[in-house]
Amino acid sequence: ITMAGSKEIKRRIKSVKNTKKITKAMELVAASKMKRAVASALSSRLYAQYSWEILTTLGKNLESIEGPLFENYKVEDAKKTQNNTLLILVTSNRGLCGAYNAQAIKKALAFIRENTDKTNIDILTVGKRGDSAMRRIGKNIIASFNEMPANISLSNATPISKLSTAEFVAGKYKKIFVIYTDFVSAMSQTANVKQIL
Repeated sequence: ITMAGSKEIKRRIKSVKNTKKITKAMELVAASKMKRAVASALSSRLYAQYSWEILTTLGKNLESIEGPLFENYKVEDAKKTQNNTLLILVTSNRGLCGAYNAQAIKKALAFIRENTDKTNIDILTVGKRGDSAMRRIGKNIIASFNEMPANISLSNATPISKLSTAEFVAGKYKKIFVIYTDFVSAMSQTANVKQIL
């Protein structure tokens, strides 16, 4: 090995060691972010379960509940309540999320296929991935919420809630469903469909 060749090998070894250090630091940062994200997902789960149980219990007693959000369930007049459905599809803004986006989009496509003969389905998208998937198949998107922050708060979700509720109360939609991905573990998520109105 010549002197120049020896220097080149030493330079490459140093470069590989530096790359290894950088990769290790990135891995530690990613692990820390993942730990925070998992903690955040799990901390809200109990609240979400209790809230859904309360809504389900209320739903079983619709006859005794008055208000615009329950009116469409009681009215049989086709003119008042058209046979339209709103589907809220929740995905991320970025790729590289593995099954997170793919499962939600797949579930939405299956929902559309199964229900197209029974109802006209419009879409409200939360996240760029779902939005572009629905546009590719030519679905009518009534609104897109693609600029959601990484840490979503109640104030970020309020416009989605207000819009969907207003459309329901106005009698534009007979039913409103949401498709979202439920966190199970870092390696496993499941897509769910829930009727919310």
